[in-house]
Amino acid sequence: MEKKVGIVALTCNQKKLLEETLSSLFKNTNYKNYRVYVVDNGSKDRHDLMMKDKFPKVNVIRNKKNVGFSKGNNQGMRKAFKDFNPDYFLMINDDLEFPDRNWLRDMVNFSEKNKKQESSDAN
Repeated sequence: MEKKVGIVALTCNQKKLLEETLSSLFKNTNYKNYRVYVVDNGSKDRHDLMMKDKFPKVNVIRNKKNVGFSKGNNQGMRKAFKDFNPDYFLMINDDLEFPDRNWLRDMVNFSEKNKKQESSDAN
């Protein structure tokens, strides 16, 4: 079974970039066992309404004000732990493109391989 991955994206007033990032993510990801958590850090242009309409699978946390980078990411991680309990987390910016459909599978495989190497190196 595929490892669970929680993807957390923090955004503030970058609605167009976020929409492009999420479109790229969903279009170019062949890995199935992931969930996306977007923390809207006080945006004035209501990212949450766009995501609800265009990306209904995205879990949205909307802050009334910008609570900062660390606190915003921690909010996303806490929600993901509660809802999904991922094996891995990936923190992304709201301005990314995902050109290779295997990117997430490759990341998880790399992490799993190196986790095993790390364990055997410690002995």
